[in-house]
Amino acid sequence: MVLNHEVEMMQQLLQEMRVGDIPRRHSLGTWGSPIRLVSNLYGVSTTLERLFHYDVSIIPLDGRGRSNFDHSVPVSINRRVIQKLACLAYLGGRIPAFDGRSNLYLAQPLPSGHLTVHVAIPIEPDAAEDEYTRKVNFEVSIQLAAIVALDGLRPEAIQALNVVVRSASVVAKNTVAVGRSFFTRQPGDYLIGNCREMWLGYYSSIRPGQWKPLFNVNISATLFHESLPLVDYVTKFLKKPATVHLKDGLADFERRKLEQELRAVKIEVMHLPYKRRYKVAGISRKPASHCMIQMENRSLSVVQYFAEKYNRELEFPNLQCVLTQAKDGGKNFIPMEVCKTIAGQHAKLVGPGEITQLIRKTAIKPVERFQSIDRFVHSIVKNNAPDLMEEFGLNINLKPERMYGRVLRPPMISTGAKHVQPVDGQWRPDTFLVGATIEAWGIADCHGARRTREFAQSLQDIGKKFGMEILPPRFIRTYGSEFTPHSILSDIKSSFPETKLTVVILGRYTSYEGIKQVSESNSNLVMMTQCVRGVNLDSKKHDRTFVTNVLMKINSKMGGVNNGVVSKVLPAVLTRPFIVFGGDVSHPSPLNKKHSSIAAVVATMDHVPSKYYTVTSSQQTRTTNRLECIANLKDMVKECLKEFERTNRTKPLHLFFFRDGVSEGQFPIVRAFEVLQIRLACKELDENYQPPLTFLVVQKRHHVRFRPEIEEEGQGRARNIPAGTVIEEKVTHPTNFDFFLCSHAGIQGTSRPAHYQVIHDDANFSADELQTLSYNLCHTYGRCARSVSIPAPIYYAHLAAARARHHMIALDSQQELSESESSSGIDQPNEVRLRAIKVCESLRGERYFL
Repeated sequence: MVLNHEVEMMQQLLQEMRVGDIPRRHSLGTWGSPIRLVSNLYGVSTTLERLFHYDVSIIPLDGRGRSNFDHSVPVSINRRVIQKLACLAYLGGRIPAFDGRSNLYLAQPLPSGHLTVHVAIPIEPDAAEDEYTRKVNFEVSIQLAAIVALDGLRPEAIQALNVVVRSASVVAKNTVAVGRSFFTRQPGDYLIGNCREMWLGYYSSIRPGQWKPLFNVNISATLFHESLPLVDYVTKFLKKPATVHLKDGLADFERRKLEQELRAVKIEVMHLPYKRRYKVAGISRKPASHCMIQMENRSLSVVQYFAEKYNRELEFPNLQCVLTQAKDGGKNFIPMEVCKTIAGQHAKLVGPGEITQLIRKTAIKPVERFQSIDRFVHSIVKNNAPDLMEEFGLNINLKPERMYGRVLRPPMISTGAKHVQPVDGQWRPDTFLVGATIEAWGIADCHGARRTREFAQSLQDIGKKFGMEILPPRFIRTYGSEFTPHSILSDIKSSFPETKLTVVILGRYTSYEGIKQVSESNSNLVMMTQCVRGVNLDSKKHDRTFVTNVLMKINSKMGGVNNGVVSKVLPAVLTRPFIVFGGDVSHPSPLNKKHSSIAAVVATMDHVPSKYYTVTSSQQTRTTNRLECIANLKDMVKECLKEFERTNRTKPLHLFFFRDGVSEGQFPIVRAFEVLQIRLACKELDENYQPPLTFLVVQKRHHVRFRPEIEEEGQGRARNIPAGTVIEEKVTHPTNFDFFLCSHAGIQGTSRPAHYQVIHDDANFSADELQTLSYNLCHTYGRCARSVSIPAPIYYAHLAAARARHHMIALDSQQELSESESSSGIDQPNEVRLRAIKVCESLRGERYFL
């Protein structure tokens, strides 16, 4: 972290560098052949010159009319409150645009400039409003915050238009909003297991274009909980053969698993003549027959209570109860058999299988995707909220934006003695540029593969054709499920201490994370490992492609070079010593409070580039475990620069930094902090060392898509935009230096280009130079013989951060095992976690993470 004595130096550098200035686009690129494209962006205009922005406060009131700040109000209820407010004419007959939290926009001002009223709405969203309906009272305060001018592309104007457009989507019947996407259950939605069903919907937002605001629409998919009677839900989720298997209740590990799944999920009870909904707070430890409640100074079990109160004999008296929050702060006990889950509740992902199904479901060919998007835009404009659109004078062009792109010429790929030209973003790897020599190696078979020796021979034979020299393995040993990663690698190291590489055939119970953590972080057992799944080996043992893919990883890890790039149109600075950094920050899930964010920085050590040095760091503060900036960047960059100078006997004369994982709202702080940290690293190496720096942010998490206007000009079976397509007209920022580059060939679905944004550039590079450099770096990824979607340094930083997280997972697994044996329950101190993600010095100069 930044030390106090560095503050003065940082302030001086801030003044010298004018850090607040983002580089402006000073030219457009010209290299490449033109191609006509269609985007999923639609022009937006408004007849109004300004909107009125109000701050909104919605506070629930308790039974005595007092403010109840203990309960945050959900977005869905906030929307109903504002809707009721408009219906009661408190807004002067105006139709509001509301973001569901605290921002409300009106086309005309409130007469008084502010408003404070009490509003009551039914607890149940679809309940009739009569004297018997249970209602909740809210205090609503509305205060004028700003008058937003709409005659430009300022952020506040874009934000206001975003709220208007999203409000138009929300009013559609049976629509569920999740983030900036909107979903409606369709007949085509389907179940994917774990009591989840996948819904297709649409993402929408307003973003600035070069000349006007643009409406960005894309197909989206997410998961929702199935609406089922809760006993059926539990049976499916816990994979019980039938509900009858719930008669004896749940084991404690099942109860914990179910509680984690259902916490905060809304349920509806079925034993009452009217609707009553609750939010799950937990699952009782005891069964319904032993959960006791008080009724008329008597203590009754839930089973007895239902028999007396509702004349109902419970079918599952030994099954645990659902816990919900009571008004007095206690807990209510509700038998599972009288509950059902409510439809339309967003569900979290459970495993990688669900992610795979989401990707497959949304892998739609470009023409089909764009037709579906067109239909949605028409429905927004004509059907969903025409009154709202008219109120704000909003016009959305029903024809998508069209523009010219350019298809860059790919670099020649150097493989051994010849150069090859990529075709459709890929090439055939006949030989490696530099083949590694592997002498001290062996195989640890944790799967019991029948033909392990044949696999070893295939590695030797095919490796020889690629220019590698792989001697026969010094050992092939079989390890059963009783062996831990530590015991496996300890056995190998003690028997064959000179071992440099171990190919581990993973069995069903072998921990991949454990193998990597021990072999890369334990200095006594350090060695390079290549893991292969046993099931893949069984099914692909004679597959040349499978063996080739394994060899590409091994060659890259063991000091070889798979391929280089040859280009005659690179910036002149690349003829002198230069270094390319890739940086990424990996965050834990929002619910994970134990793990911190992990930052990774990789840096090239040669001109190919093929040699990389890697540094990882855990970062957290006293208040949060999620930091967006790379907190220790100065020390990480300094370590890489020292290694570069040690390897090349000179310092790099130009620094390129490609950064992943930064949203547009974080640009100012990332630029102000991280650029300064790089400068400080240089200054600490040498007071006079001030190399030029070019800093680019590369984003993949966006929703902009393109397709060829003439389908025949597309690439592959899906007819995607060709690899090398660059776009910088109409849909890019009005002033900043940015561009879209699709550097890979789309195999399935619609290709997603990367969005490059230059946030610092001392060399004043042209668009052609930076676009070509970025595209060339996409051809140097060590895992495959094809160009990838982002520059290899960023890919490697992402893999290094993910590997560090695997190390943390392995440490937690070891802790859980020791806890089960000792019952100590003591959490690992943070120092142990930090050591767990530190990679041994001997591996930092290799691409161990491949």
